[in-house]
Amino acid sequence: MGANTRYKDSVFSVLFSEKNATEVINMLMTEWNWDDALAVRFEEGQEDKQEEIARNALAEGVSIEFVKKITGLDMETIKKLQGAVNNGTVHNPLN
Repeated sequence: MGANTRYKDSVFSVLFSEKNATEVINMLMTEWNWDDALAVRFEEGQEDKQEEIARNALAEGVSIEFVKKITGLDMETIKKLQGAVNNGTVHNPLN
């Protein structure tokens, strides 16, 4: 075992020993801004849903202009999604 591996193992054992585990968790909970993290994940989820709606609409032959109107996605994203749908690289759960 190399010196680097022994060092990593010793640091890990100190940080995550039973004695320090509660302190480490409390520090992480204090430093992490949960409200911001949840807001970011919610926003990402909304974007994922809009892209799913766009893929499904494009697979059904809806115009990209209408997809932009109903999803609010930019044209570049819609055109990429359309290319994937046209190439058959995206599965359409409606079919």
